[in-house]
Amino acid sequence: MLRRAVKIALHGVARLEWACDRGGPFVAPEPQEVQRILVWTMDRLGDVVRATAALRSLGQHFSRARVEVVAPGRSGAILEQSPWIHEHHRIGSPFAFSEHRRLRRQLQGRRYDLGVLLEVDPFWAKLGSLTFRRLKVDRWVCFDFGDGHSPRARGVPLPATGSWVAVMNQLIAATGAIPDSDRTEIHVSPEEQGWADAFLRERGVDPESPFVVLHPGGNFLTVSRQWPAESFAELVSQMSQRWPMPILVTGMEAERPIYDSIRKATPAPLVDLIGCLNLRQLAAVLAKSSLCIMNDTGPLHIAHALDRRTVVILGPTDPEVVGVPAHGKVVRLDLPCSPCAGLTGWKACHNPVEWECLRVLSPGAVLSGVARQLRDGKDGDPPDDGLPDP
Repeated sequence: MLRRAVKIALHGVARLEWACDRGGPFVAPEPQEVQRILVWTMDRLGDVVRATAALRSLGQHFSRARVEVVAPGRSGAILEQSPWIHEHHRIGSPFAFSEHRRLRRQLQGRRYDLGVLLEVDPFWAKLGSLTFRRLKVDRWVCFDFGDGHSPRARGVPLPATGSWVAVMNQLIAATGAIPDSDRTEIHVSPEEQGWADAFLRERGVDPESPFVVLHPGGNFLTVSRQWPAESFAELVSQMSQRWPMPILVTGMEAERPIYDSIRKATPAPLVDLIGCLNLRQLAAVLAKSSLCIMNDTGPLHIAHALDRRTVVILGPTDPEVVGVPAHGKVVRLDLPCSPCAGLTGWKACHNPVEWECLRVLSPGAVLSGVARQLRDGKDGDPPDDGLPDP
């Protein structure tokens, strides 16, 4: 109830400010006119990673500008080392108004020539818009959620279909920048690579030899994205019999019950990395891997941004929304009711067998995807990593 009341109140404040706004109309600036840009990014890790293609295009187009990014503390770290970002500003929950006030005080007095609201949640976007007004940002681009926006802003409609990477590129194009591709990117420093080498060796894993990363967790939100633990266990058992390489299991400490369920159901040796890695360390380990097997979750997008081969286990999510690159292999069931999660939001499962798309997906189907990815460079895969033939 409280969250709903806050949303209603915030919407009213935003409408009042829009009515009083004397700025606009929005005109895309010339690159030489822009000296400082403020970018407000999304709350979730996968969205932040999928925004990196847009951030690259923005930095290339406004090459003389200083780009500052506001990013949530839990996922903003993944943007570190980016050559397109000059300064990071961390913020916590979108409902932490004290943090918004702190941020406004911190940035007060800076003159921003352009703002970018890379946000796909209406509530979080409204908070970003209010901050832009308080900071007197000259003009900005944002997604059009159908409830109005400032004359100083250019609203970009959300299409019915497509990938989030492409949609964010469309938003950046409204600034005058020309997106170069849908390729996402994460930059791992030499120091982080060296740390990963030492970390893996301490756990008996040779970083120079092939190994697989398994990430069996994933947020539920209103739609499940987790393949059952017992299915992962059967997959691991079959993999260990065919390919003699280490299998590393990653996840947050809160996801340890998933790992424990897998561990109890398979005799296959596993390297337990649950709760051991922060986001930067996870990226450094994934960058060394030969194959990543994951649900539709944030680390999957990290693996794609690092050009790792992946096997993507999808249930309700539309594959087009995920934006799986050529070096990824999607495994899913094509049911009459799926997909039920797309660009326009998530829907509750109405299948008589709840989450049948995940429950019935067989380990054998996923194993076939693994076998395909472990073959030598087929169908646009990255070059051979020295992996054994299946």
